[in-house]
Order: sequence, then structure tokens, then C-alpha cells
Amino acid sequence: MTTTASSVQAARWPVALELLAVLGALTVVALNLTVTTWWICLVGYVLGAVVTVVFAALYRSIRAARRSKIFRPSPGLDRVVTVVMVVGVAAGIACAYLLATEVAKW
Repeated sequence: MTTTASSVQAARWPVALELLAVLGALTVVALNLTVTTWWICLVGYVLGAVVTVVFAALYRSIRAARRSKIFRPSPGLDRVVTVVMVVGVAAGIACAYLLATEVAKW
């Protein structure tokens, strides 16, 4: 298949926002290793487990809506979305654990 100027590619902005959310969640996990507060844990959980999955789903729905004869799929970007989502959910689970232990101290 030849690429033309009119070919349609997958949207990249949901992937970038998903990556930023995961980096934020991982930063929160790193911060919680030194100073643990419940609201920081909650922010990390929301960024990692919720926002990451929302942006991955948004990327996949935009990709599915753009499928046509001139659509150029990007399997590399699909893998990045999957890996980043798994890392984000893992960071969200870590933040959920830290949040649960912090709430248990009350």
C-alpha cells in the first residue's frame, strides 16, 4: 500500500496524555516511598488506574472510527499504548495499596 498525503494515521495525542498520566502516577509512587499522605495516594491511583485506561480506550475508539481504505495502522503505537496502560495500572494498584495502608492507620 502506498502512502499518500491523504492517508489517515492513528491519533497520537491520547498516547501522549496517557504517558503523562503514567509518569505522574509513577512519580506519586516514588513520592509515597518517602512521605505518605492519603491525598497523594488518591491522586496516584486516579492517574494510574483510571486516567490511563480512559486515554487508552479513547485512543482505541478513535483508531477504530478512522478505519477506512486510506487508514494506515500503527502496530508500534498499539504496543506502546498497551505497555503504558499496564504500567499505569500497576502504578495505580501500588498507589491503591499505599492508600489502603494509610487509611487503615486512621
